[in-house]
Amino acid sequence: MDTIRMAIIGAGVWGETHAAIFREHPAALPVAICDKDKPKAEALAEKYGIPRVFGSVDELLGWGEFDAVSIVTPDHLHGDIAVACANAGMHMLIEKPLATSREDVTRILEAVRANRVRAMVDLHNRWSPPFAAAHDAVQRGELGTLRSAYFRLNDIKWVATDMLPWAASSSIMWFLGSHSFDTLQWVFGDKARRVYTVSNRGVLDALGVPTEDVFLTTIEFAHGGIAQMENGWITPNANPCVNDIKCNLLGDKGMIAIDASNHNLIQFYSDETRCTVMSRASRTRASAPSWTASPPASPSSSAWRMPPTPASPSSPCSNPRRGACRSTWSPSALRRTGDHSRKPICR
Repeated sequence: MDTIRMAIIGAGVWGETHAAIFREHPAALPVAICDKDKPKAEALAEKYGIPRVFGSVDELLGWGEFDAVSIVTPDHLHGDIAVACANAGMHMLIEKPLATSREDVTRILEAVRANRVRAMVDLHNRWSPPFAAAHDAVQRGELGTLRSAYFRLNDIKWVATDMLPWAASSSIMWFLGSHSFDTLQWVFGDKARRVYTVSNRGVLDALGVPTEDVFLTTIEFAHGGIAQMENGWITPNANPCVNDIKCNLLGDKGMIAIDASNHNLIQFYSDETRCTVMSRASRTRASAPSWTASPPASPSSSAWRMPPTPASPSSPCSNPRRGACRSTWSPSALRRTGDHSRKPICR
């Protein structure tokens, strides 16, 4: 297997994530990191054994001894950097969003095509295990035809006030809405024909970050499906997770409900299956999902379960009200015991 020599532009929070992943990946090798804050880049290089450090994109491209580059800078800076990398003949992995203006998107596309390089946007929610399992279930026809969806992907205030010093130069629609929109189009297997949104602001303005607080967006798909997505970054900082991630997918044969923030649960419901819960340990993209059903699902739903397990106080509920479940897990219990198990009980 050939090794791809990767350069990383941006030594922030997500730049470090790229460095760690490239260090672990058998087909990648991080060989350089670049940031205008050179001491920060040097610290990251020392941590991950990256041999070369640069303080400017021009210096990095002038050196040029790499095969591809990850652009992991603040959202609004992608345009000029991506065009420069394309003009230098470098393939690119660009963090979402691709850019924050139509003009920058057009410039990047023109440079990529003119220089015959490859460019990919890092929309990595497609590799999130519960969403990958949901997508595969839709592809197998388990939900029938998707009719509607709701996707909430929010952040706590700390992300805008502390984690991202450039939050005022972007918006939560660029930062998280890009994930939501891509995920919904991917799961539906369809393209949006009409999109409209409303937003409000005030909370972050009062905290010294002049940007919108929250967006609510409706998407109408070409083949009739509809979806709503919620993206905000004013969730209270006391929320157990930095992200607040909930998603419901409704088809004419079944429904999937995902909670990927607090108890990291994914559930499937149909007229034949009251409550089917996917275990955390089974969620890998490489294999079919492992489900338990109560009562046992019909043979047509067998793809959603391993051999059925009897209902018990720690199994999916057998409530005749179609299995209204909640989890007894709590973040404090996780911190105290390290136990990641989930124990749904009936309301």
